[in-house]
Amino acid sequence: MKEKHNFYLNGKAGENNLRVVFKQPLLLKPGSSVEVKAVVIEYTPAAGYNAHSFAIQTDLPIKSFHSKKDTITGAAVEDRILAFVPPYQNDQSNADDPGGGVPAVAIRSYEPYQVIHHNMENNEVSLNAINFKILDGASLLPLTNILNFQIAFCLIHGDC
Repeated sequence: MKEKHNFYLNGKAGENNLRVVFKQPLLLKPGSSVEVKAVVIEYTPAAGYNAHSFAIQTDLPIKSFHSKKDTITGAAVEDRILAFVPPYQNDQSNADDPGGGVPAVAIRSYEPYQVIHHNMENNEVSLNAINFKILDGASLLPLTNILNFQIAFCLIHGDC
């Protein structure tokens, strides 16, 4: 029987490290999976912020591959990226400030059309905490301008 655990986590990520600690350890059985439903990032923007993308990194036992270069033929590397939050589709328009300035605070929300699904490759493991970091979507460097971070996801485990 499959079990689903839904999480909606909200926290300040000013230090770019959101850590969720459980009162009792969470048991993940072999063959578990995680589904990302939505992400909201509140940040202090800079010029060109509508074209900026984000990556959410975690310490859950997932495998994801991404290119290290901007070209399609770049070498792929394995990383624990839970989700990429893309830039706005029309980065030329700025609905936050019609005068063309940069707002004091920007919010990027992302709810994928299809749920992001990762199969975890784990043995039975007991988690006391889950860590998240918000990275620059292009360079994968930690960001320091993050104010708040919210993520909705579901852990699915059980007999397959």
